[in-house]
Amino acid sequence: EPEIKVTDIGEDDDEDEESGNTESCIVGDKRVTIHTSVLEEKSTACNMLCCYASELKEGFYPYVQQVAELLVPLLKFVYNEDVRSSAAQCLPELVECTVAA
Repeated sequence: EPEIKVTDIGEDDDEDEESGNTESCIVGDKRVTIHTSVLEEKSTACNMLCCYASELKEGFYPYVQQVAELLVPLLKFVYNEDVRSSAAQCLPELVECTVAA
């Protein structure tokens, strides 16, 4: 799960906003801040796994089950569409690795 911080609107959040790695929104009388760099890393990791599976084909087969167990829950990752999309794009590559093996 990404790092999420819920604070009162009046609280000082300057340190998070200055880093440029967060997004905030107001919900009622609270400010919800999420660290986007963690989300970007998760999406990038999914993309890299997809590349490995695509390039290695049957050589990636020993890792298919482990990777699938990591990716399937990310299909319902509510915090970021890019993570869901990256996970979904990788699954057909895993099937191809299995077929090739």
